[in-house]
Amino acid sequence: MVSDNLGDFQTPIEYTAKIVGFLRESGVSPDTIIEPTFGTGNFIKSSLEGFENVKNVIGVEVQESYVRSLREELRTLYPNLRPRLIHGNIFDSQDKLLPPKSARDILIIGNPPWVTITHLSKLNSDNVPSKRPESSGEKGLDLLTGSSNFDIAESILTYLLETFKNHHVTIAMLCKTTVNQKLLKQAKRYRWSITNWEFLLISRRVFGVNVDAGLIVIRTDPSVHGDPSNYHCRIGELDLTSKERLHYAPILDRDTGWIQLNGRFQFVFDRELYRQYHHIDSKKSYDWRQGIKHDLSKVVVLDKLHSNGEMGLYQNQNGEQICLENNALLPFLKGSHVYNYGRRPHLYILATQRSLSENPLEYLRDYPMALAYVTQHRHMFEKRKSRVYKGRPLYSMFGVGEYSFAPYKVAIASMYGSPSFKLISPIENKPVLMDDTCYFISFDTYEDAEQVLKYLNSEEVMGFLDSIAYPLDKRKYKMKVLKRIKRM
Repeated sequence: MVSDNLGDFQTPIEYTAKIVGFLRESGVSPDTIIEPTFGTGNFIKSSLEGFENVKNVIGVEVQESYVRSLREELRTLYPNLRPRLIHGNIFDSQDKLLPPKSARDILIIGNPPWVTITHLSKLNSDNVPSKRPESSGEKGLDLLTGSSNFDIAESILTYLLETFKNHHVTIAMLCKTTVNQKLLKQAKRYRWSITNWEFLLISRRVFGVNVDAGLIVIRTDPSVHGDPSNYHCRIGELDLTSKERLHYAPILDRDTGWIQLNGRFQFVFDRELYRQYHHIDSKKSYDWRQGIKHDLSKVVVLDKLHSNGEMGLYQNQNGEQICLENNALLPFLKGSHVYNYGRRPHLYILATQRSLSENPLEYLRDYPMALAYVTQHRHMFEKRKSRVYKGRPLYSMFGVGEYSFAPYKVAIASMYGSPSFKLISPIENKPVLMDDTCYFISFDTYEDAEQVLKYLNSEEVMGFLDSIAYPLDKRKYKMKVLKRIKRM
């Protein structure tokens, strides 16, 4: 069940009972249950049913109707229980969440919302933190185009680990796999007193949604000072189907997190594989660049239908046919073209500038037909929503510079499962541009590009990338991954 206004997946009572049973068999025996976003209260009800020694129940819920309903239900089923059920925002309830001093074995259990902060903000939800966890490590265009849109569950789990850092607790919560990875990554900065960390993948059948998720189980002990050596987990499964096991094979049974080698801690996907290829990991990498960002494929990405001297007949993705100056357009490859380089026809892009400092109107003065074309579609440029264009001249693009127009590039399509670097050569004696799902190194000569290509496609670099890149990331080979490859 999904609550549309808060992005909340209400966990079926049968499944909360299953999780409680798993925890009980794992040796968890709490006297205090805390559920920070309890919704219909199924985790609380299953915990009271499945654990024998529960004396304290604390819950927070932003929807008042859920609070009233659960309070009445518990009053009927457990007349001697005095649950502390709070109507409010978890991020404003820190003092109310803390258990009595008599509590010894605390279990924080639940299923926080599986939505991003952007989605909740659009719904005018109050259940949001004042700021994001500082875990992404993104910079530049990667940061501007996605990292600010973080999962609310990431903030909730970070908040709980900070709030209960002086208590013995077990945290068992459902969350997306990406949230587990982000928590692992930021654990070293917070130095949480974690003694054990597990992540168990769950079947997509549970909620009927196409989301990679699992049960995160973290145990803490305040007497153990934050040791990064403990910030890793082996990825297991709770109830996958045989078909799902095949899908998750790239991550199942992998030991992921922080590892220390040669006196340095590094965050990796596969700690065992990384031990073989860690010598490739270096801060002295290549000057990687990201492809051009325009957010207007229907206008600026075109097919060439015919060419006659300086002019050509082009067709945009709206089906419009336009006569444009050939020199105003450059060969263009999307990520799929790069991954299948040589097997798919290229497109053309109307690049509106050659550097970020250049005003598109000044650049397009030399191409009056192209200028007239973009002016005709001014309203579509004005509708672009990405904040990278804020404060920039109209018709601006992003990710353009001298490097974009180098004749040779070694490139990778970041959104494909297996790494494959390609040598991109000029087409029609023109440099080739790529979209912003691609990353590349620029070269002036074919020989230099070919030499680096062979190195990047070597077994050592491939093994290294497999050890650090998270297979379920949408953009698997992003800038911060590539920048860890040592120069040859």
